[in-house]
Formats: sequence, structure tokens, C-alpha cells
Amino acid sequence: MDQLFRTLARAGIDLALFFIVFTIVFLAFALSFYTSFSLYLAEFRTIPQTIFTLFRVLLGDFDFENMYKANKILGPLLFFVSVC
Repeated sequence: MDQLFRTLARAGIDLALFFIVFTIVFLAFALSFYTSFSLYLAEFRTIPQTIFTLFRVLLGDFDFENMYKANKILGPLLFFVSVC
């Protein structure tokens, strides 16, 4: 257990910086999805719903067909850029 704590202590700054950058990029994608799909899809009606839906997308639970139908250009573009 001591080795785990030492490893986390040494990697603490790098982990914190990673989570800061991840949060900024993830929220940027959330706002992009919100502005693109909030009028058309119920999963993106509010910003908290959009954030939850994007977490589900990261886990593989998504409905690409509805995103494509809602916006034929930004749907596939945002989806593939955010997942890849």
C-alpha cells in the first residue's frame, strides 16, 4: 500500500494537470454538442444532460443515427472528433 501512495505522490502534479486539461476539453465538447443538438435531441436539452450523455458516449452507449439526423454535418464531425 505504501508503494501505491508513493507512486500517486510522485505522479500527483501530472495527474492534476491531466484532469484540468481533460475537464477543459470535455466541457468544450459538451458546449459544442449542446449548441448543435439542444433544439433537436432530448439527451442534449440542458448542459448537465449533455455532460451525462457525453460520459455515456465515452463508455460506448450512443445513438449515432439520431445525431446524424439532427445535424448531417456537425453530427458526424463532432461525434468522430470527440470519440477519436
